[in-house]
Amino acid sequence: MSEETERLLVPFLRALWVLVGGACAFGLTVLVPPVGLGIGIVLFAALLVRRRLGAYGWFAVGFAVWCAVFGVLAVVAALTDSPSSGVATGAGSSANGGADTVTIATVGSYHPFDFINDEGETDGLEPELGDELCRRADLECEWVINDWVDMIPDLVAGEFDAIFSGMSITSEREELIDFTAAYYPPTPSVYVARAGEGDEAVQGTIGASANTIYSDYFTELGVPFVPFDEFTGAAGPVDAVLDGTVDAVLVDHGYAIEKLSEHGGRLAIVGPSVQLDRGLGIGVRKGSELKPKLDEALASMKADGTVNALILKWIGADASTFE
Repeated sequence: MSEETERLLVPFLRALWVLVGGACAFGLTVLVPPVGLGIGIVLFAALLVRRRLGAYGWFAVGFAVWCAVFGVLAVVAALTDSPSSGVATGAGSSANGGADTVTIATVGSYHPFDFINDEGETDGLEPELGDELCRRADLECEWVINDWVDMIPDLVAGEFDAIFSGMSITSEREELIDFTAAYYPPTPSVYVARAGEGDEAVQGTIGASANTIYSDYFTELGVPFVPFDEFTGAAGPVDAVLDGTVDAVLVDHGYAIEKLSEHGGRLAIVGPSVQLDRGLGIGVRKGSELKPKLDEALASMKADGTVNALILKWIGADASTFE
């Protein structure tokens, strides 16, 4: 081989060894990243010590260079996918203007607080209030339907970011999750019976929604009651009163007011009222950074009268409002 030919081939061979080294490094770093990067570091260290590049040296250069590129790409990917401050609450970064995306769960069957309207969309006091809360807090809201009985376990498990579904703030629930400030004021629960039955109705057969503060109340007292799983689409407590299955049911005051209006004179509030909670709040995971954002937005809505206006719109003139 002439010197001229060798001179021309040397750069080509060096480039070939670099490419071969890079290809080997690519395969290892894709299949077994720690092994590929480890070998790359060893070869790079050997190059620094030896300083002389033969065929294997150029192979090592290609290997080490690819490992460096892979490492940079991995760091960039990690930084790109890293959670925003909202993800600590279960909220992710959104592509829409940089706002956080928050998934809110509701049962979708607790009219007028939350329900599915004729267009198949979530509607009611809580969805309208929640959408405005998210707008003020610069959050993108996504509503999902979830079974009532699984609300708290699914929230804790990270299935969604918040519960906005007529959930009463109680000490027992606060052991498991955090609540925002109340969006519906603390109001004594009431018994609802057929009109004309009078206070004696509460001495008869009592009904209550299962897995609620009402069923818990009767269970603690040792009072027998008929449970209703209204959140699965089955007949609710008011339906049971109207058809005579029970004489009275214990329900939320706002729910009772709306049902009295809906059934025009067929129902009445009877007996004593019972204070069971500290109002209705939005449930979030313990230590969630979502809570202060929602609290701040809620405070602004209370201050300008928006919360009270929505309560009156959806519940009626007799609803409880914030002072």
